[in-house]
Order: sequence, then structure tokens, then C-alpha cells
Amino acid sequence: MTVFSLFDIKNPFFLLDFFVETPFNFDIVYGAREEVHAGKTVIPVVPIRYLVEMKKRLANLRILRIYFI
Repeated sequence: MTVFSLFDIKNPFFLLDFFVETPFNFDIVYGAREEVHAGKTVIPVVPIRYLVEMKKRLANLRILRIYFI
């Protein structure tokens, strides 16, 4: 799996990951998304169970490539 991470050195709380290949069924995960509220902003996030599952799969495959932009 290849992931490009976009970050802003002026705003250390900003990090956006772009997946070149979708590591899970997007429709299922999007339907199960959780929402985090930051002031008036609503941030959709992947539920932790899907992230843990993805990390375990990647640890077994050892194919994670991350590029920081």
C-alpha cells in the first residue's frame, strides 16, 4: 500500500493521508465513520477497528510505503 501524507509545518495539527490504493471497502467504512467535532468543524474519521485491522494486515505484508509531501 502506498500513502502520501500532506502536512503543514505552520500547523502541526494538520495531517492528511492520501491512499493510492484503498486499503478497505470504502463504502462500508464510510457508512461506519465516526465524527469528531472541533468547534464548528465536523471531521469524519475511520473507526478504530478498521484502522487496527488495516495495520495488522500491513504488518503481516510489510509493504507500507509512506511519502511525506
